[in-house]
Parts: sequence; C-alpha cells; structure tokens
Amino acid sequence: MAAAGHLFPYAQKKRILNLDRTRLWYALVVTIFILGTAGQVTSEAVVDIINYCGEPISVHCKSHDSDLGRIMIDISEDFMFKFTANIFGTTLFWCSFEWGIETQYFPVWEGSNYADRPPCSQTGTCLYKVAPDGFYCATAQQAQGNSFWTFYKKWSTYVHVEQIWNSPPPPI
Repeated sequence: MAAAGHLFPYAQKKRILNLDRTRLWYALVVTIFILGTAGQVTSEAVVDIINYCGEPISVHCKSHDSDLGRIMIDISEDFMFKFTANIFGTTLFWCSFEWGIETQYFPVWEGSNYADRPPCSQTGTCLYKVAPDGFYCATAQQAQGNSFWTFYKKWSTYVHVEQIWNSPPPPI
C-alpha cells in the first residue's frame, strides 16, 4: 500500500505535465494558424505609376522577394502592381526611374515597420505621377476627393554606369 501511495502523486504530476504540454501544443497550432491566415486576410497593397513626362520612361521595381523587371511606360500610360504586405510590416518595394538623363530611385511602398515610409503606404494604395519637374504622390482616397497630387521628389541627374562603360575612351 505504501508503494501505491507514492505512485499516485507521481502519476498526478505526470498527468498535469502532459496536460500542460497539450495546452502548449494547442496554443502553438492556434498561433501558427493565426499568423498563416493573417497574410490572407490583409488587404492588397497597390502601387500605380502614371507617366506625365511627354516621353516614355523606364521603370524597374523590385522588393526582396519579387523583381518586376524593367518596363517602359508610354506617355499618359500607367504601370500598376499589386501585392500582399507581410504581417511583420517589413515589405518594401523600390523603383528606379529613367527619363532621358534624369534618374531617380526611392521606395514606392514601405510597410509599417519603417518610420519614414511614404504617407500613401499607410492606406495601402500609392499613386505616383511622374512629371518633368519630379514625382507627385497621392492615395486612393485623395484621388476620389478634391486634393489630389502632392509633390514628393525631384529628378536627379547623373551619368549612368552603362554610358561610362560604353563610351569611347577620351582622346590622349
């Protein structure tokens, strides 16, 4: 009898430990499910770039996971892409722009983890108007209201590396 008395507290502790492990596994499965479906519940983010330069422009957009390639946007045409931002707020899309000798590159959409992100990133939709004097930004809500474009960045001019590599050597 004495032996059975000693086994009972041990069996009770073992059952409690098993119950705690079961609760831990249950909590882990629920957490993984919530994290896995959160990305699907989030709304799509949109970037739309519109060319008002009077000539075609070259645009190359990419993130850590996706390279959308270099594309030409004709006069008064646009280039739009959609994506789902990750739940950690670290999604970042950069675009480089070329128009004649004018160039510029900047993040066109940044997740909530970035303090200096474009204001339109907070709403999920970023509209960019590319003009001869620079870049203008708006949100989808602004596009539906009276206030529309806000000046965002100027063009910068620099010599392209390809131009240096492909140019003939200077005369001696």
